[in-house]
Amino acid sequence: MEPKRTSGPEAPAEPAYGLGSGGLPVRRAMHIARIVVRFGLGSFLHLAGLDRYRPPKRRSRKADASAQILGFPVRVRLALEEMGPAGIKIGQALAARADLLPPEYIAELRKLQDEAPSFPFEAARAVLEQELGCGIDEHFAEIDPTPVAAASLSQVHRARRHDGREVAVKVQRPEVRQLVEQDLQILSFAAGFAQRRSEWCRENDVVSWAGEFAHILRTELDFTQEARNTDRLRESLAETPYIMAPRVHWDLTAHRVLVMDFVEGVTPKDDERLDALGVDRPRLAQRFAAAMFKQVTEDGFFHGDPHAGNLKVMADGRIALLDAGHVDFAGRDLRDQILSLLQRLLEGDSRGVVNVLTAVGVVSARTDLASLRLDVDKMVARFALTRSGGFTFAEALDFLFGLLVKHKVRVPATFASLVRAITITQGVCLMLDPQFDAWAAAEEALKSMVRSRLRPHEIFSLIQGSVREWGYYAKTIPRQLSELILRTQAGGTRVRLELEHMDRSLHRLDIMVNRLSFAMVVAAIIVGSATVLGSEKASTAIGNPLALGFAAVGGFMGLWLLYSIVRSGRL
Repeated sequence: MEPKRTSGPEAPAEPAYGLGSGGLPVRRAMHIARIVVRFGLGSFLHLAGLDRYRPPKRRSRKADASAQILGFPVRVRLALEEMGPAGIKIGQALAARADLLPPEYIAELRKLQDEAPSFPFEAARAVLEQELGCGIDEHFAEIDPTPVAAASLSQVHRARRHDGREVAVKVQRPEVRQLVEQDLQILSFAAGFAQRRSEWCRENDVVSWAGEFAHILRTELDFTQEARNTDRLRESLAETPYIMAPRVHWDLTAHRVLVMDFVEGVTPKDDERLDALGVDRPRLAQRFAAAMFKQVTEDGFFHGDPHAGNLKVMADGRIALLDAGHVDFAGRDLRDQILSLLQRLLEGDSRGVVNVLTAVGVVSARTDLASLRLDVDKMVARFALTRSGGFTFAEALDFLFGLLVKHKVRVPATFASLVRAITITQGVCLMLDPQFDAWAAAEEALKSMVRSRLRPHEIFSLIQGSVREWGYYAKTIPRQLSELILRTQAGGTRVRLELEHMDRSLHRLDIMVNRLSFAMVVAAIIVGSATVLGSEKASTAIGNPLALGFAAVGGFMGLWLLYSIVRSGRL
């Protein structure tokens, strides 16, 4: 029987994480808030407007005091780990955005390991049977109930098909989809609230980042997408004999189940077993670096997280790339930019480095380009021009992205992902060969890419694209100019002027006018009540209790207005 192409019913929701008013899972939000406070990160709750979910101070004071021993970046990592699947994925996504966070946070978030306790095989069997639409015995001669690996979203079992082929069966956790959806609701709410209150959040558009992250995480929960990524990765590596991706068994793959060839091998960090296999580790490091640089700079389709846990060194010396849930795509222009950046770094051209960064990134109004150039000059002199000082290529890139944070320059997420893939690749290569020279590998990759760009079909393709683009402009610009002239002659031309942050200024003006109007009403009530109480005839006609009531209401409203002004911090 063919597997169903729709996911089976989800496990019942945990009662502790029920939805509150407005669709926000209040109990889950309170659980996350307790984790945040326990690690001494309560200021984040205030920033995101989640103060009401914060536990009482008496309950959290002891935990706060013990957490203060650790550094702030370490506490952030530990808190994200304890939050579960979404928290770990958020940390890993932020680890790829060295243009948003300082280097010490990036270094700490890169330590996040997507590991979790395994769940019972009976639960895995239920998911398999729901997705495949039949009993597992129909498709597998045997399946090991003990998983070979377990992560926050899934776990992997080794199995054998009836034709004797060994396969890896990746099964999604039964409850994870609903839990992730709840966490994404909380993330969306917190990002929106924080962006309205924080200038930094507005500058970095955390709402868009949260939306992009939610899309990526939902895609990871669909194993058919990972299967397609694996197939494409396998095709792109077909001409590279020393690196491969496993074959997908599509007849057994569905939204919550992924079946691939089982890869027998050892991780790059297992020195003893690598030596037992007789692997030429320096050569393998060079080959792996060349393959990853090719993906990043030539193919444009690359594995975004090639760390040691996603790699297996096989007995024949090949490296298998696993877990294609996190891949990324880079167009020709972006690849040209990363090529230009590598070239400028290797040449020690600091002005060229700045030009590339400003071309590919979004320069803030607060960016001082002269100061940025000076800092890049120092960075290039420190790292690129003195390679004998022991600085690695990844350290130079990390330091460079730290300057982007300092000078408020934002780069596209894919550009940051490209740099992160290069950085992780260097770490694996150093694991295989402690003497690995990433600068030399980058130079060789650069030469290879330049040679590939000089091939006749590449030059022809580039010329053809340029001719097509200029042909489009030649056809459209005269027509657009003609339409503009005709509209101007007919008096139908309109100029729309948008002032930056005008909506926030108008909002503040609206608040000021409302407060002024409110203050005038309060003053009128108080003055009117005082006039009535001071006049014997008016008091007799209206009655002292009613006049006193009006005076009390006016006084209360006045005190409330004063309190709100003091609380806003704009007294």
